[in-house]
Order: sequence, then structure tokens, then C-alpha cells
Amino acid sequence: MTPLRTLFLITAALGPSLPAMALAPPVFQGKPDIDATSDAGAFVWRDDDGLHVRFRTKGDSHRLHGKVCTPDRVIEEYSPVRTDRGDQLHKGPKGHCVHFDFHTAGQVDGFDLRAPGDVVKFDFWMGDQKLSTEHIFVGAENTHPRGNPFYLDRPTLTPPAFQGKPDIEATSGAGAFVWHDDDGLHVRFSTKGDFRRLHGEVCTPDRVVEFSPVRTDYGDLLQRGPQGQCVLFDFHTAGQVDGFDIRAPGDVVRFDFRMDDQKLSTEHIFVGAENTHPSRTPFFLDRR
Repeated sequence: MTPLRTLFLITAALGPSLPAMALAPPVFQGKPDIDATSDAGAFVWRDDDGLHVRFRTKGDSHRLHGKVCTPDRVIEEYSPVRTDRGDQLHKGPKGHCVHFDFHTAGQVDGFDLRAPGDVVKFDFWMGDQKLSTEHIFVGAENTHPRGNPFYLDRPTLTPPAFQGKPDIEATSGAGAFVWHDDDGLHVRFSTKGDFRRLHGEVCTPDRVVEFSPVRTDYGDLLQRGPQGQCVLFDFHTAGQVDGFDIRAPGDVVRFDFRMDDQKLSTEHIFVGAENTHPSRTPFFLDRR
């Protein structure tokens, strides 16, 4: 069993379409090309030393300001790469945000930080306008986020983590098992003899195309949600393996699992052949 350690979710209440502005950790890996834009640009990446934020304006004088926040943890470390008179870099009153205000004219400004927690939010402004996403470059692939603010989402898993069937014998108690193969996505639940109610939803920004149960017991529920974007399930399981198969198009798939009246603990969720535990629940498959 391999805990996922290197993988913002906004909150558990977010609907399936909102993570479109969240990026999985691999997208942040490696330094972007700071010469990738002929105009003002923001550059964000991640490596073993933490997160790095840089700004460049190619000679024009601009005010670049905003904040980087971690809602669930206090930021302990941050430092500027250079200091000009009038520039500001400071921690917010609750310690969850680093606020910056740079006046940049040709040089590269920015800062480094270590941002703990599951989610990191980036909010960038140039003058009185939000910085256009076409001028934001993330990671070695110079990825543009889909919105500003945008997020580093550590609970998000990329497709390789889902490949291959997990070991349904991997837990001695109740467990949820999720994997992907050429036939689509598969969700299974086992309680090893204990009688449990397992319920929740699997959602995608696009309409769910196909879904089917692996078995049907009296009183079990498997149905499409009112907008067609979610499959809702409610199983009463005692020893047998319950679950369903699903074809879920779209870039992002959200999984929200509950046992009785509690969120199912991540240590009882197993993803892919490596039995990976997501870092929190709900968790996401991000195909981007």
C-alpha cells in the first residue's frame, strides 16, 4: 500500500465542474520557460525546495500583486528573490497567505515558499486587472491554468495512479476500490462481513454516458443525478462485494464516498494496482 505523498481542493462541497481551475501536482513540476512570453508573465513551479513564483515584464513597468494562500495550514517559510525599494512581501494576519506587491520593469521579481496542506491558491493581478491566464505559465510544460485564481490540488490523482485493479483483500475492514482500464472506471466496496451502508456519488463535468451495477440487492440504489453529471449510489453491504462500472467522459472525475453517516476514511480507499490512498476525500481523477 503506497500513500500518495506528492500529490487545492477548494472544499468538499464544490461541485464537479469547479476543479477545472485546479491542477494536479505533476503539472507544477519543473521550471517553466521565463522567455515564453513577449509581454508580462507569471511563472510558477515546484521542486524539492518548495514552490517558486516569478514575474517578468520584458522592460515595461507594471505593478504585479496578489497572494498565495493555503487555507488549511500556516505558511512557515517564504523569501524574496530580490528586493527593490517599495516592493512588499509579507504574511497575512492569520498566516495562511503570503501577500506580494512588486513594481517590475524588465527584471525578474518573485519569491520562494514552502506551502503545506492539501491546497494552494494562486491569485495574480497586474495593475487593476486580473492577470490573463495566457500570461501565466505553470511547470516545465508552460501550462496555462483555466482560470485566475488557480490551484495546486494535492488530493488530485492523475490517470497512471488509477491503472490496474487494486487488491480487494488489502483491508481487513470496509474498503472502497477504484480503478480504470479499457472498459472504463470501476468502483467496488467490500465490508468483510460487517453490515454497512456505503453511499455517495461519482461526478464529471460532462454527462455520464454509461453505468451499471455489478450486482443488485433489494433496497440498493444506483441512479443518475438530476443534471446527468453524477451517478448516485446507496448500497447496504454485508460481506459481499458491491459496486458499479461507469464510463465518465470529461477531464475531471470526482469521487465522494461515505460509510454510514461519515466520510469513508482515506486509509480505506484503494486506487489502482498500487493500492494508492488519496490524501483526502472527495478525491479526483484529473485527465488533463
